[in-house]
Amino acid sequence: MGKTITTALLFFGLQLVASAQFAYNDACAIAHSKILNLDFEPNSAPTEFQSWIEGYMLFTQAITNTDIEQLQHADYSQLIKKQKQYESNNAYYYLCISDLQLIKSFVSISDKSYWQAASNYLAARQNANKTIGWMRKRFRMFQLVVDAQLYNNFPIFAENLTAEQRITEFINLATAIESDSSAPSAFKTEIAILSVLLLPSLGAADSAIVQLCQKNMDKCKTSAAATLAFANTLWRERQSAEAKKLLTSALQNGFFEKANRFNLLMGCTLQNIQNDSCKIYLNRYIEKQANGGDVGYAKFKLAWHFFLQGDTTTAIHLCADVKQHRATTPNDAQAKYECSLYQHWNPALIVARLHFDAGNYAACEQYLLKNRHKLQNYTTTQLNEYAYRMGRACHKMGNLTKAKKFYEVAANQQSANLLYYPSYSFYYLGEIYKAEGNQPKADFYFLQCQKTNSPIYKESIHRKAELQMR
Repeated sequence: MGKTITTALLFFGLQLVASAQFAYNDACAIAHSKILNLDFEPNSAPTEFQSWIEGYMLFTQAITNTDIEQLQHADYSQLIKKQKQYESNNAYYYLCISDLQLIKSFVSISDKSYWQAASNYLAARQNANKTIGWMRKRFRMFQLVVDAQLYNNFPIFAENLTAEQRITEFINLATAIESDSSAPSAFKTEIAILSVLLLPSLGAADSAIVQLCQKNMDKCKTSAAATLAFANTLWRERQSAEAKKLLTSALQNGFFEKANRFNLLMGCTLQNIQNDSCKIYLNRYIEKQANGGDVGYAKFKLAWHFFLQGDTTTAIHLCADVKQHRATTPNDAQAKYECSLYQHWNPALIVARLHFDAGNYAACEQYLLKNRHKLQNYTTTQLNEYAYRMGRACHKMGNLTKAKKFYEVAANQQSANLLYYPSYSFYYLGEIYKAEGNQPKADFYFLQCQKTNSPIYKESIHRKAELQMR
């Protein structure tokens, strides 16, 4: 009995100590901020925060280094177990434990282990419900994104919300946290980063995401992670001129030494604006990227560069490397697909695509029109790409009548097994008719999209078409 009482008193004493802890003090804030600056040897945080800091750092490293496989090998079960040793009725404890459980859920989703993902997601939600104020809003932002993934793959555990409802709530929550004086500045920087990274997965408009980058540009002064996220967003949303400015500033601030991803972004951005220096940064990325993530993509971009320079020997060699490269990222999968079509590469079509990817839609259209006299020599595949690219350029410039005509040409079922253009053309036709208020005709094209095969992106474009019909 005495031993039992002693054990009980000891346990009670430990609980009192744990309850008195979990203060997000200066040391913890510095460690957190260092991770957001991509310094992966942060100052030591309070003991009770160490499992969270380690898990947070592993997640940030994996995302920054394009190495989701590394994240899948991380032992988040052990980190959760260690975190539970400091269990207390404290909002920061519940923030830490729910974060770790949510990251574990994310890892399971990326591994398509949906039962395990759902289990960790529900545990995280239960713990997050015990947080307060901005912490609960922050978790709700994560929840909306995970919930959207579950809705698409495991709907029994998800909320029945439309994409518009999720986007609106997400943006409102981010705005509320930014204006909350009780939220530490590192968490506000984190929210700005997550907003531009996660909103695309909810289907937010390109313009809304670019506006968020511009609104939070001050975060880039102290955070390499924010700079990386915003530059990546601007490049992806075809704002090449703005991306170049931000990346040039990052180079001057020494951020390129913190993350190799900066080299890839600079190489791709310079290629979009047809600056030959792109090869310097693409080669640098390839040399430094030890885990192989997006190396195939960088080589594909280099192959484009040499092809346009007339060096087809080097371009063919690079394409051969890409086709042998193991695709561990969506970009690498795209690279393998693009290189498999090497025999159909055409300089005019590639230059037009670079104009488009840079956001120069008028230049894209004009360049294609300038080269229309060559159409008689194009293969069926090249003609399909020409029609699709003209449709996209006209669509982006708001000339919907012309866009529809070119999309209708590109929506050729006979080319669907080889090219993704037909499936996407059906989708964009549906998008235009939906915007014009003609839902029956829009549904017809969305349905055609879902019936059309695609050698790449099929799962995502079919899901987008399905959601547009709801």
